[in-house]
Amino acid sequence: MSKVYPFNLEVGIKATLFKEEPTCIKCKNAYMDLTYDKLVVIQTGSCRDVLSSKTVNQKTLDSKKLEWKPKPTKVTIDNAETFFNNRRESICPITKCNLMKEDCKTKNENKNVKLSDKWPFEITTDQQSILGYETGFCLECWVGTQKTTSKPFKLTQTSKCLTTLSTSKQPFSMKYIDFSPLVLDKHNLGYTYKEFFDNKDTKNCPVDKCEVL
Repeated sequence: MSKVYPFNLEVGIKATLFKEEPTCIKCKNAYMDLTYDKLVVIQTGSCRDVLSSKTVNQKTLDSKKLEWKPKPTKVTIDNAETFFNNRRESICPITKCNLMKEDCKTKNENKNVKLSDKWPFEITTDQQSILGYETGFCLECWVGTQKTTSKPFKLTQTSKCLTTLSTSKQPFSMKYIDFSPLVLDKHNLGYTYKEFFDNKDTKNCPVDKCEVL
């Protein structure tokens, strides 16, 4: 603070960027002293508006070909650099990021996709979603107290159920199936899809439709 009227508040050139500095100011006249202690100063300096969102190349994200794996298999999908331009990255680094839903307002609830808590803020998955997903996301990042939001993007992991059903390797025991011509209604031949197909996971991936072509 300057030493002469009107006692201008000043900041030194070595102030730490984005550090909150609680400040107390004391003034007096010939008869009293008075203190103001509710001031917090944050030095944003030349880092204002340095972060902007990039156009997301959805084909690059799709090329990851995420699919269910029988054991956790970590894949790094991308990081914050893919979604943002930073004009002064060396002195104004991204300090925080959150993974959001496609509306860019609600926090991500897909527990299969995670975001690291430090630079370069990697988006990863262990490819363990049994039913798979096609989910929209958005990334919000800060440089100090300034927030910038990415353009929405989608991530897709194929379901385990794409791998569970196969045709049976056992030959069907009959070439011709006999039935009584006297039965005018439908005749249950006593066979199910299980004679023709194998399903490795009936609990999570049940067969829900069959038809004769």
